[in-house]
Amino acid sequence: MLKFFRNIRKNLLNEGKTTKYLKYAIGEIVLVVIGILIALQINNWNQDRQLKQKEKKILIELKRDLVSNNSVLQNTIEIQQTTADEITSLIEHLKKKKPFNDTISMYLSHAYYVERIQFTSSAYESLKSVGIDIISSDTLRADIANLFSNEFPNKTVWISEAGLEQTSTIHPYYTKFLEMTDERNPVKSSMDYHEVRFVADYDNLLKSREFINVLAGRKGFKRAIVFQLKQLQNSVKNTISEIDKELETF
Repeated sequence: MLKFFRNIRKNLLNEGKTTKYLKYAIGEIVLVVIGILIALQINNWNQDRQLKQKEKKILIELKRDLVSNNSVLQNTIEIQQTTADEITSLIEHLKKKKPFNDTISMYLSHAYYVERIQFTSSAYESLKSVGIDIISSDTLRADIANLFSNEFPNKTVWISEAGLEQTSTIHPYYTKFLEMTDERNPVKSSMDYHEVRFVADYDNLLKSREFINVLAGRKGFKRAIVFQLKQLQNSVKNTISEIDKELETF
């Protein structure tokens, strides 16, 4: 092809057709430039398509982790709400000085458990290694970064540290008034707990107003967890919805 063009230019020069030669040379240059521009455009289009495919894959993985974390949130909310309700029943039972039973033993067991929560973030770690700017939507990118960089780790630390502090507050009363046995509690619980059975120095336990106050503090903390996690759950659900909308554009 190049030899063909050279022959045309040579013939034009030999024939003394300088003006036509110049026009032809300029036209040839224009064609070459157009060809280069088209090649660059195709290359850019291929790169954009590859980036979009990578973005789609990452968004699907992020959605998967968010759905998993939403399940963790829902399960934790239900457990903490149930435990708060049990503590309410436990406090009323103690105030009315009703007899000790296995249900109360189970409630005492649940009230003592240390709070914890664990979120999944593998997709976000992959996103950081690729570059978070691959997510084209500014709003969605900010929401995802806020959830995985701030909300999830902050809630994990808060629940763990505050839970340990709460347990350390209630622990002396359990040591003083309650004794853990080797028997499983016969009462069936809806929560995924290994049920521990307590026996109690019940007469002295009933006299301890401080213990009831500590239980009330535990109930308040459980409700605070529920409130905070419900807010976080709403943010997670909204982000999942935004990801779904973004995926529809691919």
